[in-house]
Amino acid sequence: MIYLDYAAGAPLDPTVAERMADVMAMGLGNPSSLHSAGRKARGLIDEARETLAKALGVDFAEVLFTSGGTEADNLAILGCMGAAPAGRDALVVSAIEHHAVLGAAEQAERRGFRVTRMAPGPDGRVEPEAVAQALDESVALVSVMHANNETGAVMDVPAMAAAAHRVGALCHTDAVQSFCCLPFLPARMGCDLASVSSHKIGGPPGVGALTVRRGVRLRPILHGGSQERGVRSGTEALHLIVGFGEAVRLAMERREDDAALARACADRFEAAVRVGVPEVQRNGPAGRTRPGVVNLRFGGLDGAALVISLDMAGVAASTGAACSAGSPEPSHVLLAMGLDEDEARASVRFSFGRGVTEDQADRAASIVVEQVRRMRRGV
Repeated sequence: MIYLDYAAGAPLDPTVAERMADVMAMGLGNPSSLHSAGRKARGLIDEARETLAKALGVDFAEVLFTSGGTEADNLAILGCMGAAPAGRDALVVSAIEHHAVLGAAEQAERRGFRVTRMAPGPDGRVEPEAVAQALDESVALVSVMHANNETGAVMDVPAMAAAAHRVGALCHTDAVQSFCCLPFLPARMGCDLASVSSHKIGGPPGVGALTVRRGVRLRPILHGGSQERGVRSGTEALHLIVGFGEAVRLAMERREDDAALARACADRFEAAVRVGVPEVQRNGPAGRTRPGVVNLRFGGLDGAALVISLDMAGVAASTGAACSAGSPEPSHVLLAMGLDEDEARASVRFSFGRGVTEDQADRAASIVVEQVRRMRRGV
């Protein structure tokens, strides 16, 4: 199997798995306990928190561990809106956000907050000027992702953060797709909050983090304990957090090499597919993208059927976000970009990562061309 679905999740790195197994074998206690086993567990969590803080360029105390990117996004959106001062009853998000943000925005709307959803341009980017025009002093929070999970389009988050701050609003970004893949330092970009996740970078699923700038108030969305500075209740998953920290350490060491290889493989793959299937179209920008993400539109075909055919032929790809797999609805990202339903359904995302070689990219392109031609012949 040639795995080309790194935007959905990267395979667990063997070094990370070994580190997690070592920690589980220790049989340590609850990290909140005062005895030696608890203190040792707390020390391991502190080490992982320090690793994330260093990679993100934030203070140690500004990193909150969560169960993943979805919880981090929900905590950022609902936590900020719940703690917003009187008169700040509006939320601005982009229409191409991950469902974790869009779902949280819908929940905020049900609670009486006003939500503005900003459409992208045809290239999949949300323009800072459009966001700025939607802002006034009633806005509590602006949330725009750093890199889109379906097209790889990278947003000008610093400009949007600056616009938010001009009207006294906070800025959150979902950096799940860009963390350890692109240079990302939330404080330098002006982000008050940023969501990251483990399983996109070779770490275990089930753990993520939210960075919260010192001084930003959040209303907890989970209740019952004082963990994570009283913002996120629940006993910490020690082995997952340690695995996340190890994955971050490895990913930061390899970031430039990994990004260069992913981009080279993706470019090579796309060029070969274009030669074999000249009428293929790219969804999203050609430049300023997350390395390794290629979203292609094969007119007249059903993308889901093509993904199944590719799987049977030995290539793993997807039609979009993994959390929407099996949904009969076309991609909300592609529809927001102006594609019609048939065009959106004819699209497939290929995403490259550390384990993919140029030879595999070439073989995958040949398989894609073969399967597209076969499907168009009705075979």
